Amino acid sequence: MNENEQQHLTREEIIDQQIDRVFHVAHLEKINLKHPKKIREGDKNFDLYDVNSKFVTLCEDKKGVYKEVIVGVDGSTINSYKALVKSVISEIRKRENIVELNEITDDMFKDLMQERIDLYNDGQLKEASNIKPTLSAFNFFNNAIAKTDVFSEKEKCRIGDIKEIRAQLKEEKVIRKTRASSNLRATEEQALTVIDNLKNQGHKGNKNRQEITKLSQFSLFTGARVSDAIDLVAKDIRFSGNRAFVLFRDSKGDLSRQVEEDNPERVQFLRELKEGKKPNEPVFARFKRDGTFKSKESFRKEVAKYVEKAGEHLTQTTHVRKKNKDGSVSYVPIQQNFTHHSFRKAFTNERIAYYYRKFTEGGVDPREYLKYRMAENKLVEERQGINSLPNLEKKMKDLENRINKNRTSGRRELILPEYCVFFASTDIGHFRNSVVAEYYADWDEAATTHGLPDLKHFKREAGIIK
Repeated sequence: MNENEQQHLTREEIIDQQIDRVFHVAHLEKINLKHPKKIREGDKNFDLYDVNSKFVTLCEDKKGVYKEVIVGVDGSTINSYKALVKSVISEIRKRENIVELNEITDDMFKDLMQERIDLYNDGQLKEASNIKPTLSAFNFFNNAIAKTDVFSEKEKCRIGDIKEIRAQLKEEKVIRKTRASSNLRATEEQALTVIDNLKNQGHKGNKNRQEITKLSQFSLFTGARVSDAIDLVAKDIRFSGNRAFVLFRDSKGDLSRQVEEDNPERVQFLRELKEGKKPNEPVFARFKRDGTFKSKESFRKEVAKYVEKAGEHLTQTTHVRKKNKDGSVSYVPIQQNFTHHSFRKAFTNERIAYYYRKFTEGGVDPREYLKYRMAENKLVEERQGINSLPNLEKKMKDLENRINKNRTSGRRELILPEYCVFFASTDIGHFRNSVVAEYYADWDEAATTHGLPDLKHFKREAGIIK
């Protein structure tokens, strides 16, 4: 940008550009978060510093041990952090009638966070999901300001006492409750009713609605995020015998993943999606009424609108248990709606049962299946020239370490439900059983939906409980 263009920018636009530059410089390279290396206990130095040209800070774990953590995060997290920082800074600047970032005091930031904490205490539990990412974003931003030279020494500042506010959240029992999500944890049966509505509602000649219907069905069958589906090109759907494989490149967390499908009807659906398309042609077309190309963001919003309309009949109210700061318990009503993300939840529910059938009726050993998946990933990396598929063997080892972390009677093996949830996690790209259970579907939900034994049954068989 030349000097003349710079002069015509508002101060807010200049600050937005500075924020962009801070995050860009701080994000030195795209790396995965690594397991932190333990360092001496009690070290409370939270400053950002260099280790092999990667930003590192110190974080306290649940046991009060401070650990060295690489702060390099993936691109999607960086974008989320930027949006949160810009939004909060803009709101503070307007309400306090200030111009510069270094005019923002700790009290100004704390007042805004307090308003959100008050909303949580008034029963708006979703605020917990807003506050905590905001604090993480500003923790990153403050550290990056200190380390980069985007701002002059005179302009440099720290916005908010993040540690103090986090302590307040803990004191006031502001806990992020996944059951408070407004996204319905749907079953496949429910999701299919939404797809039927998409097919039958509105003008049948609306091409975008037809594409959205197919995209939604694709997400139900593969667990695709809407952005994954929009980005998908024909060459990333391939077939081998009676099986289909869908490759999602550089998805959330900059990790790729491959989903295998062997259901004949779904394999045929995928064949029809790919049929007649060139290798690099998008699987799902998106056009404006005049025939010109529609942007990804515009199409994503259209998908959300159509799906939410088609899923209105599934809207429900659930009550979430909330522990109040005085120690009492209350139950807060939460309205849950079917959104496009509900297709991923329904896929996960079905996929857990799919792996149960594979490992029981199909006679497949989970450990042998892991070897097969590892070999498949290696072939895909060699064939496609990518190196972003996860090391599933390491992911499973991490799971085993987590379940054995606090055991005093020796290590135990994974039980069948844990294997099933683990492989379902690999299909949706989270690779953590706890994440799947919290945000998508857990074993007992899948067991109820599909008539499988509950988790306690397997724990008793393994001698984990009596």
